[in-house]
Amino acid sequence: MDGCKEALGYLGVLQTNSPSASPPVLQDGRNSQKTTSLQRNMGSEFSCMIKEAKALGVALGIPCLDGLEEAEAQCALLNSASLCDGCFTADSDALLFGARTVYRDIHLGEGGFVVCYEMADIERKLGFGRNSLITLALLLGGDYSQKIHGVGPEVACKLVRSIDEKNILQRIALEGLAFARKTKGTKKKEGLLSCDADKENEWNSLQTMCSSKKEHESDEYYRQVIEAYLKPKCHLPNSPAVERVLLQYPFQQRELQKICAHAFGWTPDKTDEYIMPKIAERDVRRLANLRSLSLALGVQAPYQHIRVGYRIAAIVKPRKVQGKECFEVAWEGDPCLKTSVIPADLVKR
Repeated sequence: MDGCKEALGYLGVLQTNSPSASPPVLQDGRNSQKTTSLQRNMGSEFSCMIKEAKALGVALGIPCLDGLEEAEAQCALLNSASLCDGCFTADSDALLFGARTVYRDIHLGEGGFVVCYEMADIERKLGFGRNSLITLALLLGGDYSQKIHGVGPEVACKLVRSIDEKNILQRIALEGLAFARKTKGTKKKEGLLSCDADKENEWNSLQTMCSSKKEHESDEYYRQVIEAYLKPKCHLPNSPAVERVLLQYPFQQRELQKICAHAFGWTPDKTDEYIMPKIAERDVRRLANLRSLSLALGVQAPYQHIRVGYRIAAIVKPRKVQGKECFEVAWEGDPCLKTSVIPADLVKR
């Protein structure tokens, strides 16, 4: 399950097939896999995980979208269409599918953090656009292709940088990786640094591989891989499936209590103690994010008419939690929630 961060909340995107079977079966037979009893069991276990994740998401008021194929491809499409702020995923190929912002390596607890990758930074600092990243996956290996033996990251990066971002995939589609034979060079004016002996061997390995008859015969394979990244099977941004999940869904308290009782043995009161303050904080954060977005766009949103479960009734007193400025606040909403502590910036916003 991958996720998208929206301005007003979160959207879960579910990959309905087992990860081991997710890469498409290409015409030359690569990535095809025999169905074994182990894989069937893995698929069954994965299916149970999906059902549990979806039930938990719905109970928490998080809408879930069943992806047609790759979940990260669907997240990337929503992100590129500005329907979400970014994608939570452990798969780096979300950027190859067109995502602009990717969150990963989430660390919770004291000193917690999340690593964020911005495509704009990659383009500006590394000089790699989406087409270049797809080419690097072809050279160095990815979900849909095996790496070229003997070719390392440094040589692959030099090769990709030597070709225009707009034309590189077109050249691969027409020539396969044979285009590499025409780009070998070490002149600084071409943007390439001098290669040492080891790097020269890597270049030679690349030339040999790309010049072989076998590689020429697989040009269609590379076209299929490029197509898989550029045109994955996804719900379109204006499709009924996407429009449906972009609506806000209510928090289902009783359903969540059942899930926590089954999974952790928690009583309803314990579930409410842990979960309800976070639900209330999420509602405040939604309004704060909407307020920030409205100010950025120069519009006035009707905050008083926006439906949320909880609003701050009063500030009880300032607090400090792990050295951070916070407020203890009283709530108005249903079901009843007395007080809890939230970050000070949510109140100030």
